[in-house]
Amino acid sequence: MANSFQRARTTVILMGIASLLTGVVILLNPAGVALFLTALFGGVLAIAGAVTLVGYARARDVSTQSDLFVGLVELVFGAILWFWPGMFVNWLVVIVGVFILFSGLGDFAEARSLAALGAPAAGMGTVLAVLTVIFGVLVVASPFALVDLMFSIAGFGLVFNGVTELVAAFRM
Repeated sequence: MANSFQRARTTVILMGIASLLTGVVILLNPAGVALFLTALFGGVLAIAGAVTLVGYARARDVSTQSDLFVGLVELVFGAILWFWPGMFVNWLVVIVGVFILFSGLGDFAEARSLAALGAPAAGMGTVLAVLTVIFGVLVVASPFALVDLMFSIAGFGLVFNGVTELVAAFRM
């Protein structure tokens, strides 16, 4: 029983340290971590594509054209992520920003329609729609600022988790 308890405590301590260290690394370079993870995913995807293509070539008599297509898509998309992770992260965030922008414009049109009907909350809807449009413009204008913010929040969360794990472990 005591041995199981000690192993559990050791596991909690190691998880706390890992979480704390990972959080600190992310906080020190949030954009760099985003680019590294994107490139890493791209490398794994490119390798998967190459393996799929080799499998297709080795068993061409039983392989389907979809194997060839999937392998090529994995390889090309993986290579793009590997060689140009910044471009991918940038475009992904810009797409999110454009979605937010158009959502805000739609919200603004809805709020104006409600105001024309005399709805009491139309003013608040207009304010929220304008804020959404502004946020969308900011995201599109500075995508890496959002990446930094998102990864910084994740880093703070990991640091907090690591500290709470360590506190819990030493109170066991």
